[in-house]
Formats: sequence, C-alpha cells, structure tokens
Amino acid sequence: MSKGKISTSLGNNSVFRRAEKLENVTNETATIKGLSIKTLILIGVTIVSALFGILIANYMLNFFVVYLTISIVIPLITFILSLIMSFRPDAAKYLSIPYAVLEGLSIGAICGICLIGFGKLGYLMVSLAFILTLSVFLAAIILYFTGLVKVTSFFRKFMYVALLGSLIASIMVSLVFLIGYLSGVMDMNFYQSAFEAGSIVRVFSLIGSFIMIVIASLYVLISLDNATNVVNNGLDKTYEWYAAFGIVINLIWLFYQILRFVVLVLGGSKRK
Repeated sequence: MSKGKISTSLGNNSVFRRAEKLENVTNETATIKGLSIKTLILIGVTIVSALFGILIANYMLNFFVVYLTISIVIPLITFILSLIMSFRPDAAKYLSIPYAVLEGLSIGAICGICLIGFGKLGYLMVSLAFILTLSVFLAAIILYFTGLVKVTSFFRKFMYVALLGSLIASIMVSLVFLIGYLSGVMDMNFYQSAFEAGSIVRVFSLIGSFIMIVIASLYVLISLDNATNVVNNGLDKTYEWYAAFGIVINLIWLFYQILRFVVLVLGGSKRK
C-alpha cells in the first residue's frame, strides 16, 4: 500500500499518523492474530503484576511509600514511556511490557489498599471492577466488530471534546477542594461529611464518575478502531505492539474509573 493511501485512511487518527515512517521496518504486515496475541500478553502481564502489587500492599505496607509510588513515581515513569512510544511507535515492542508491569503494580497497590480499608467488602469492590471492565471490553468488541457501533470522524471529534471537558471539570473541582483545604475552609471533617450517603457532593461525584466510565468505555471502541486500521491498511508488524498498547491503556483507564465508582457506591453504604 502506498504512503498516500495510508495517510488518507489514517488522516483523522492522530495515534497512527507516524505510520509512514515505519512502513517497512520488518517487511511484514500486521495481522489480527498477531495483534490479538500481543494484546492478551499485555493484559496478562498487567494482571500478574497487579497480583504482586496486592501482595506488596498487604504484606509490605508502608502507606507513605506506597502512596508516593502509585501517585507520583509510577505515573511519572509511565507518562515518559507513553510519550516515547507516541513519538517512536516502534519502541512499543520494548516499552509496552514494562509499561504494563508498572501499571499492574499500581493497580494492585490500589486494590490492596481497598482490601485493607474495606475488608471483605474490598474483595467485592475489586472483583466487581474486574468483572465489569471485562464485560465492557467484551461488549465493545461485539458492538464494534458486528458493525452496531461505527467509529466515525464525528465520533472521534465528539469524544475528544467530551474528554477535554471532563478533564477540565475534574481539574476545577480538584482545585476548589485544594484551595478549600489550604485556606482552612474545608478540613478533614468536612471531607468526611461531604461524601456521606445522600450528600450533594456524593451525588455529583457518582454522576461524574459514571460519565467518566461512559467516556472510557467509548474510548475502548476508538482503540479497537485504531487497531483495526493498522491491519486494514497493511501497516508494519511493529504496529501490533503499539496498537495493543493503545487497547490496554484504555482498559486500565476504564478499570480505574469503574473501581472508583464501585468504591463510591459500596463504600458509602458501609458508612451508613
């Protein structure tokens, strides 16, 4: 396939606009089978790493160290890795697995904290988040490959706007709480009462969390479309790792959003 055709078909797909530079890296084209295997590998690595993360959080728990690691260290490293892969997609062959390992450890640590903080209820929270994430992923696969949902140019633009709007809203809310805390207007007692069942803050948190789940779910469809474009346009086999990375990063985001929602729902019931 010529570079002109690739550019035209992927023109609205910013994730794969660098396809022209890697068109003949291995002299092999990407396939659905190869892409599926690599996606399963990354998912498997993430899950296994998450199990280790749970063990670390449960048996080697220094809360400050764990919090510092999952809130600053790992996000910083994974951001750097994803940034490198966005500019050099061929690097995904080497960096996507370390990325999955780090994200898995982070997920596991967060799940471990849920298990410690909520006990048996924590196991239910984590299990529900995993089952719901898997269910949404399978539903997305069915909807996309049966043609019931099509990822059009308008769909992508709408989702970009929705994501940007949700991020701005999240930043604004975080700033309000941060300023309130630093100014002394909002203390820890305020935060605890603000998220009690039935409170307006809790209601809006649940609504916002649900909206983020919807956005993350729809982005899974976009990642599937990106992966399909790699195969349909005959791109280099190197892009299998990059496309698989795109799918997994959206699944991880979806899991976080679902876990947050489940914690808000079930955690609130515990405080009643």
